[in-house]
Amino acid sequence: MNNEVTLKASKNSFSNLLFVSKSPLKWLSSYYGQVLERPINIRQTLHLLHAQVAAFMTIFPVNGPMFFRLFCLLWLVSAVLKCRTALQNIR
Repeated sequence: MNNEVTLKASKNSFSNLLFVSKSPLKWLSSYYGQVLERPINIRQTLHLLHAQVAAFMTIFPVNGPMFFRLFCLLWLVSAVLKCRTALQNIR
């Protein structure tokens, strides 16, 4: 007895996945745009998120090794500078 199951994936499954992954970014982009009182795109939103994660990782490991804390501080400075450059293109 041959037990075979054929699963057909729709051709739009990848585009649906892409749409679902962009939906929160679009919402967050509109939120940041309201806070900054000007429109920003998804790339600039990602730069803001990157700077926020770097800030969190710099503050969070209070009892971490000094080398790790220094690395996180350098990461934060780099992320903020990149974010600043990306947000200067708002005008």
